[in-house]
Amino acid sequence: MLGPGNREAGALADRARKGEQLRPKLDKAKSAAKAGRWRDALRLALVVAAVGKDFPGDAAVTADARRALAPKPKPTPTPVAAPVTPAAPATGGGTSTPAQSPP
Repeated sequence: MLGPGNREAGALADRARKGEQLRPKLDKAKSAAKAGRWRDALRLALVVAAVGKDFPGDAAVTADARRALAPKPKPTPTPVAAPVTPAAPATGGGTSTPAQSPP
């Protein structure tokens, strides 16, 4: 049994206290992420990360929020081709008449 003065017992107690403090914040971060409030999710997840390094679940929320907030590449505009109009049929264009023998 570990006594109250034992270092290992103290470390376990500190870890349990941090878990009790950080779990609700991480739950809020997850709720914000599910609601699409990515800035709130990231802010809360970073608070959790600052206090409890490697807190379970924190890295995933942080990564998801950063991915969602990352600038999206702009689509490259596709050049619009000029409409192709069919060429008008040739009408001969001149005043000449077909070659016929005189009557």
